[in-house]
Amino acid sequence: MYCPKCGTQLDEEFDFCPVCGYDLRKVKEKIYSKKPMSNEFRVKFPETKCTVSVVGVSEDLRKYTGKGVEINLGSLTLEDTLKVFSQLPTEYPKKDIKDLKKGKKVPVTLTLDREEGTLFVYLNPDRTYMVQGGVRKLETAFDISYNASREEVQKIIRRFYTDKNIFNEWSEQIKGLKESRRVLFYASFLDDDGVYKDICVLNDGIAIGRVDNGELIGYEFFCPYELVKEIKFKKGWLSSGVEIRYRDPEKGKTRKVEVSIGNKDEYYGLKSTLEKVIPGKVRG
Repeated sequence: MYCPKCGTQLDEEFDFCPVCGYDLRKVKEKIYSKKPMSNEFRVKFPETKCTVSVVGVSEDLRKYTGKGVEINLGSLTLEDTLKVFSQLPTEYPKKDIKDLKKGKKVPVTLTLDREEGTLFVYLNPDRTYMVQGGVRKLETAFDISYNASREEVQKIIRRFYTDKNIFNEWSEQIKGLKESRRVLFYASFLDDDGVYKDICVLNDGIAIGRVDNGELIGYEFFCPYELVKEIKFKKGWLSSGVEIRYRDPEKGKTRKVEVSIGNKDEYYGLKSTLEKVIPGKVRG
């Protein structure tokens, strides 16, 4: 307790300030008679809660399992959700990273859901986080960050709970992305694990993911055209190869991605579309 007159910190046993003599009895009366928040006020101004679930961890949340079993934690406050996030693993065991990258194990995933939309947080193998936001009325999610730090994730979680305008912002971003990421052409192929995927020509770059009803619904690789160095087409008898060489701005190195396309029409359609979009960078 502090004296309101001279500011001296005092024990609550004092009735008068020993420094200035101020009568502290009225101060103590106000402190002890302070009423708790009424139920009526709580109903009128309820604390925001989100339905929280986690995947890929043990029941105590502390160990990585890689299993796709969802642990539903119920409706939690912001404070409780931040506690959950702090308990989750911050890195993967080295023995599990290979299976994680191949999709044989699921990543550590934290999902927050409220009436307006959903927030997804995935732990990356490099200990950063991929964060996605979804708006329910648009039935669409988008990538907020590919490599967020723990501190950045905590800030996003706080905004998700407290900022009423966040879903309007997300809606505008999603609408803009839908236009910039419109699929101009795509070709299907089988990856090394026998999974069908699509290589897509977009307005703003080239992506590898899945296309549904003409829309890119998720991708594992995206490269904006300004980072593409060249795209080589190699015609074969049974299937034809496509090699994308691009600059990795983080590492400062040239990297490549290769796919093999079996459908001849899709192969030539992909090549023709890219020649129009990025002339001078297509070879073969």
